[in-house]
Amino acid sequence: METIYTTTTTPKVLVTHNSLSKEILNYVEVTENYDGSPISSTFNGIGKIYTQDPTSNKYYRAVFHDNVINLNNFIDRSANNGIPNITELLKFVIKIAYKASSTNEGFREPLKIKIPSGRFKITDTILDLNSGVFNGKFIFEGEGFQNTVILFEPDSDKFLFDNEDIIGFTTFSNIGFISDHKGKFMNAKVNLSGTAQSLIFSDCSFERFKTILDVSGDTMMSEITFRNCKILATDQDSILFKLNNPQAVNWRFYSTEIESVSGIVFDFYAGMAISYFQGSIIGNESTDNVIFKVNSSADPNKFGHTNNPNLQMYGVRFEIRGNTKLIKIDNDDVDFSAKFDNCGLGGFGTNPSNYAIDIKSKGSFIFDNCGNYQNFRFKHHVRNADAYLNPAKIKFINSCPDLDLINNGFCNEVVNTGGYPIYIFENCGLNSYYRPFGRDTFFLNDDSYKISKKIISKGHRNNGSEVIGIVQDRVYADLGPNTLGYKELVSFNIPNVPIHTIKIIFDKAWQGGYGGLTYNVRVYNTDKSIEIASGVLNTYNKLELIDNRGYFVANNDQIHIEVESIGSWSQTLGVKVFLVVEY
Repeated sequence: METIYTTTTTPKVLVTHNSLSKEILNYVEVTENYDGSPISSTFNGIGKIYTQDPTSNKYYRAVFHDNVINLNNFIDRSANNGIPNITELLKFVIKIAYKASSTNEGFREPLKIKIPSGRFKITDTILDLNSGVFNGKFIFEGEGFQNTVILFEPDSDKFLFDNEDIIGFTTFSNIGFISDHKGKFMNAKVNLSGTAQSLIFSDCSFERFKTILDVSGDTMMSEITFRNCKILATDQDSILFKLNNPQAVNWRFYSTEIESVSGIVFDFYAGMAISYFQGSIIGNESTDNVIFKVNSSADPNKFGHTNNPNLQMYGVRFEIRGNTKLIKIDNDDVDFSAKFDNCGLGGFGTNPSNYAIDIKSKGSFIFDNCGNYQNFRFKHHVRNADAYLNPAKIKFINSCPDLDLINNGFCNEVVNTGGYPIYIFENCGLNSYYRPFGRDTFFLNDDSYKISKKIISKGHRNNGSEVIGIVQDRVYADLGPNTLGYKELVSFNIPNVPIHTIKIIFDKAWQGGYGGLTYNVRVYNTDKSIEIASGVLNTYNKLELIDNRGYFVANNDQIHIEVESIGSWSQTLGVKVFLVVEY
């Protein structure tokens, strides 16, 4: 730092030139340190924020313009490895920024701390109870997470910010944080002071962190916001977000990407209400990962409003790779609820024995207009004692996975069959509920026998491959040019259960080529020796037929459907066909 000249005003001002930042920096004469102590006995030359004129022995402090402390003027870039260690500088600047607040009561408004472009090292915690900055509303701002990079590499599992009843209403923006799989970003505990933890992370990145937020305490842990952030490359023992505060509510993620992560993303002990808008959450293929977990030690009485944790996912892209679980609930008493709206639920390299949803007895899970389920299977651990009071409900709206995936899920045997989970289909070609793991069901205060339903459909994709499930494409019959007589349309295998009724439902037909719009339909038993239903189908209305056999016990039975065109020529008939088997 080179002194250009000294003013003659009172207090005197040094006008200096910083050869590293290439900026002019002013210093004002002071007699006290930032905390009011005599500077002659407490002088700290860290970063040359305070300096002493060797000629006059007077003390000076840098002048901060526009309420900003720009570290570009104070970072020592003379480190041999080219990565300056700014640990002590940031500790000092945090205290100075706080003391320079224009507000001395309630929440303070410290000066903004601006970190320049470059790679900088931090090796220890920079904020804790010894910092003396209670109720500070800080702003830490970089110049883009690709440009301003903080390497936090502690020698043990430490927090960068050990925030126990200290700061709140704090913003981090345009900074990239990288750790070594040991570093934890923030311990956020609110227990005594009532310091509201409204934290905003905007355009930041976090790479190789063991934990980002470890929240605890009993109050004021609301309004956590991540906007346009990236979270990357974690180890299997990582827990990115630990929620152990009953007021950990209103957490919002906007266009944030959590990718190539292992371990646990969200670990619930208490708290609720995470809303995630667009963005992505993608686990590693080679490790056992959980995206949303309810811990076995969770307290069911500390989950905010109605004591239910709640997920609201809007347009989020999930990739369920390897042994990744989307949801894992390890506590029987927590009533978990989640809604996935227009989300992609696919992935690759999925272990076929993996269960993407691994839950207990309770909960409500809604998948609205989601797709790409692939090997998306459910596992249920139902508690016999009381599950019938509030069984788990899984609802699919507008689209759903193949029924084979649901049927190939797992559920332990339940004595009171009212505890078996209920699958609900809404606007999936048919509206129905389905209990794949129990035939008869008894509900509380109702002794009547309830019929379970199984919905079966078939369709051919454009490549001609057969797909089994609900709301797939049509099945087709080539009726040929000017030909009469019935031709095979489709066959179904009937589940080996006691059958009460079978309904055969045809959606609106579609004709290829030209010709008539009406078709005769016949339905036959396994060996086609008995006609069990018949009717007339047209392209304007649905057709519902009922198997006339009534009750029977199915044993490797089939249903065969044939169609005949009425007064048409050179056409292909396409139609969606569903069986509703009640048993």
